[in-house]
Amino acid sequence: MSDNPNQWYLSGELHIEGETSNNPDNEVWQDHFGHDNIWGKFTKIAAGKMWGLQNGYGILQNWGSDHLFVGLKDEGLDRKDAVIAFGDNDDDSLRILFSGYGAPPPAPKELLRVTASGNVGIGTVDVKRTLQVEGHEIHSGGPTGGFSFGNRGSSFVETPPNGERWVWYSIENKARLWSGNDKLCITSDGKIGIGTTTPSGRLTIAGVMQPYHGYLTIFPDTADFEYDGGSDRLFIFKDTAGGTTSFLGGNVGIGTTSLTSKLHVAGNAGVLSLEGIDHAYIQWYPGGLGAGRKAWIGFGNRGDSALSICNEMPGGRMHIAGDELLFLLNKAGVVVSKAWGGNGNLTVEGNIAVGGTFQLNGGAVFSKFQTGTTSLGSNGVDKGSVSFSISFPQPFSSIPKVIATARDVESHGDVFVVSTKGIHPNGFSINVRRLDSWPVNTWGQNLHLDWFAWI
Repeated sequence: MSDNPNQWYLSGELHIEGETSNNPDNEVWQDHFGHDNIWGKFTKIAAGKMWGLQNGYGILQNWGSDHLFVGLKDEGLDRKDAVIAFGDNDDDSLRILFSGYGAPPPAPKELLRVTASGNVGIGTVDVKRTLQVEGHEIHSGGPTGGFSFGNRGSSFVETPPNGERWVWYSIENKARLWSGNDKLCITSDGKIGIGTTTPSGRLTIAGVMQPYHGYLTIFPDTADFEYDGGSDRLFIFKDTAGGTTSFLGGNVGIGTTSLTSKLHVAGNAGVLSLEGIDHAYIQWYPGGLGAGRKAWIGFGNRGDSALSICNEMPGGRMHIAGDELLFLLNKAGVVVSKAWGGNGNLTVEGNIAVGGTFQLNGGAVFSKFQTGTTSLGSNGVDKGSVSFSISFPQPFSSIPKVIATARDVESHGDVFVVSTKGIHPNGFSINVRRLDSWPVNTWGQNLHLDWFAWI
C-alpha cells in the first residue's frame, strides 16, 4: 500500500467478488502509475469510451488516451463473444511478445503483430499485407488441409463454377489445384497432369487443347510425346498465323512405328495427296537448298493437263530401271517431244518389239516388228561373199518383210552388198558381198549386220 492515501497498489493478488456499495456497476482500481483499472462487470459504460462494449465482462487498462480491453462482449441471448480491443489511432498495434528466461532476461522477442488496419505479421514488425509471414514456409495439414485463395474482386464461393476460388492441396501424395474440380495434378515422381489426376507421362493433357501461340516443351530430352487422337481419331497441327511447323531430327512415321527413313508412310490406297491452289509438285535438292533445285515432278499451273518430270541438271538424264518390261500406260500414245529444248529423238540401244501398230510419220504402218544386230567377225573370209542364218528373237505369225544392212564399225570406207533370202516366220538367211576396189576378196574390219523385220 502506498504512503499516499489517494493511491493504492498491491504486490500480490486481489480478488473481488460481487459489487461495491459505492460503485455497484463498475469497480475501478488505480495502479501505482495512476492509471485506472476496471475489474468485474460493466453495465453502464458509454459507447464513446468503451468502443460499444457495454454490458460486458472483462479487464480494461487505460494509459492516457490508449486502451486495452480483454473480456466478453454481450451479443444477445446465449452469445458472449471473446474480445480484445486496443488503441486509439492508426499507429497502434496489438503485439504478442516472448519475454524469455534468465535474470536479467533477454530482450523480448516479438512473435505476432496486428496493426490498426487489420494486417497480421508473423516474424516481422514491418507488416505490409493482410497476412505476412517471414521465416519458414506455412504448413497446412490434416484431413482437409490446403491453401485457399479467391479471385480478385469475387466474394467467397464454397463450390466455384467459374474459378471464383482456388485451392492448393495434397492427397494420395499428389499436389492438386482445385476450383470446382481438380484442374492440375503433380505426382511425387514429377509427372504433370492437366485435366487428369493420373498422368502417365512427364506431361499428360486430357481435354481440348487449342493454343494460339506459345511452346509445348517436354523434358527430359529422352521423353516421348504420345497422343491417341481422342474419340474422333483426329490429330491436327495448326498454325493460324501462317508460320512454320518443323520436325527437327529423327524419323517421322505415318501409320507405322517401324521407321526406315526420314519420312515413312504406311497404308493402303491414297497414302499421299498433294493439293495445290494453282500448282503442285515435288522438288529435289540433292546438294542442299543452297545448291539450287535439280529436279521436280508435278503440275506447273492450274490449267496444266500434263504431269511433268523435269531433270534440271545440265546434261542430266532420267533413268527408269527394273528387271521387267517398262509399260507406258497411256490412252493417246507416247510422244517424244521437242518442247523445253528437247530434240524429239528416240534412241534405242537394243531391240524394239511392237505388239500393236507401228507408224512412221503417217506413212508405213507396222502391226508388229523386230530389230537386231549381229557381228560378222573381224577376219572375214578368202572369198568375195559370205552367208549367215538369222533367227528372230520371237517368231512371227506369218512370213515377215526384212531389211538388212552391213556397216563398217571401224570406218574403213568399205562397200558391201547385202541380200536376204529364205525368209520364214522364225528367221531368214543373208548374203554379204564386197563391192569396192579392194585387191583381195577378204575384209579385215569388224563388220556388223543390222536388220529390221515387220508384218
